[in-house]
Amino acid sequence: MPSRKQQGLQTKKIELSEYEAEILTERTNLLIEVISEEPEVNITYFIADRNKDGGKYITEKVCLKKIDVYDRTFITSNGITIPMDDVILIEGDIFTKADEFI
Repeated sequence: MPSRKQQGLQTKKIELSEYEAEILTERTNLLIEVISEEPEVNITYFIADRNKDGGKYITEKVCLKKIDVYDRTFITSNGITIPMDDVILIEGDIFTKADEFI
């Protein structure tokens, strides 16, 4: 079961800078390369409020099972689907290990 941590109260969806988007793309590409290992990562993403404008950001610690580049989603080992366009941050040991080889 993933742990959920609230990142704040009602907020607007953040638009990433070009630099931030590039980092997310690089990290997603790395995850695609190691997806068979079901890497564990922390993903921070936006969940819209169904009743009013805005929503909230949450961070989930998940094991990724699949990355669907056509539907632009991350799919976790327990079946949670996270739209790529809602993600603002991906962190995990996998990125530290990758940096050691650069």
